Amino acid sequence: MQVLANVNSPLSHLKTIRATDLQGVPIIARPKHALPRLALEQYCQRGHIQPKIVYEAATNALVEGLVAQNVGVGGGIADSVVLSDQVVGIPLAAQEQLHCYMQLAVRKSFLPNANQQRCIDVLRQIRRAN
Repeated sequence: MQVLANVNSPLSHLKTIRATDLQGVPIIARPKHALPRLALEQYCQRGHIQPKIVYEAATNALVEGLVAQNVGVGGGIADSVVLSDQVVGIPLAAQEQLHCYMQLAVRKSFLPNANQQRCIDVLRQIRRAN
């Protein structure tokens, strides 16, 4: 996980970020069911802070777009967004890192599109390697 901040934000100059750095900072979060939101809530809970969520964005791209406009900071899974020139990704401090795991289940009758099939193939290769 990483924190997304506008290049003009005071947080953008940090090499790593701690949960306490987010105290009182406006946060653009994903909806409650999304993995980045669950990770953000767990991160804040571990750091004993209450996140100041000012907007729930439906997509990672919207989170990044609002961060680019300096509406607040966002949270995201590292490498899950393409950062614009106005946004920096700040890794969590080593002692506060979160590890997120995903699982995939596919019905036999499911017909994936080309992009979905590539994702399924990558996950199957990872499974075979382990």
